[in-house]
Amino acid sequence: MMMDIAAYHEAGHAIACLANGVEIIKCWITNTTPTPTGKTEHAIPVYSIVGERGVTEQTYTAEVEAAYLKTIVIALAGEAAQRRYEPSSLDGDLASGLDGDRAEVQRLLICIKGSDDTKGVMLAECKRQAAALIDDEERWKEVQTLAKALIHRGCLTGAEVAALLSKQICP
Repeated sequence: MMMDIAAYHEAGHAIACLANGVEIIKCWITNTTPTPTGKTEHAIPVYSIVGERGVTEQTYTAEVEAAYLKTIVIALAGEAAQRRYEPSSLDGDLASGLDGDRAEVQRLLICIKGSDDTKGVMLAECKRQAAALIDDEERWKEVQTLAKALIHRGCLTGAEVAALLSKQICP
């Protein structure tokens, strides 16, 4: 059951990547103790705009902000998939795997310009988008397909994810 939860969580991230045109590098789960873990490595949307040097006052644009928000949706989609698959997994010890994603969301929110109130509205919208993406029946079938493959194989490259779902990845 715990491996299933990790698989659905990572599948949620991966499907959000595909839905947002973000290249998946690798998606994996591992049976660690006490809680299985996983990771979905993907391209960093903001880097495609400003390069790895990062964002400065001069390079911060609406496009950069949109890339940050897209990355937040991807980070939130794992939790949304986990919630849909097994809502009780978000309680207690089973929720410890969410800490990394939540920290990433907070780090990204710091990068976005605006007041705390504005950022709160943006975060609420990102949560809505992640939930809507996972709640879409076609996307949910993709999450299920990918989760089952992760449980069976443990690790898939971006190309293998795309082949499994018969989709082209648009970097």
